[in-house]
Amino acid sequence: MRHPSLRERARYWTAFALDLGQVLWTLPRVERGRRRGSPGDVLEMLRARGKAARRRSERSERRLARAIRWVDRLGPGGPNCLRRALLRVALDPVAAEKEVVLGLNLTRLRSGERSDAAGHAWVGDAEPEGRYEVEFRV
Repeated sequence: MRHPSLRERARYWTAFALDLGQVLWTLPRVERGRRRGSPGDVLEMLRARGKAARRRSERSERRLARAIRWVDRLGPGGPNCLRRALLRVALDPVAAEKEVVLGLNLTRLRSGERSDAAGHAWVGDAEPEGRYEVEFRV
């Protein structure tokens, strides 16, 4: 197995830093929309932004996903799957074209379990964590 050269690593981390900057720049808009706006309006606004973004290679998409996870861990209230999905839609033109799926486990909701155990949000092509009794596709 070949190890990346110093130049390749520097190029990766420079690109990762730029992705982190984009995520951090977009985060306040996503948070405001997620907390105060209607989901449909917020998604429409973020999709328009995402469709205008430059197309990414597969490697670049993975790097962006990593940057989103890093920022999400430190976001208000801790990690949030809806925040991650909305950031991806806002920054990736491929994700902007896909539906956002909101999955709910009604049994868990009725039993009073934590809301994060009872629901999950993801961009249409991602594999959900577990099965959900109800899925809303937006």
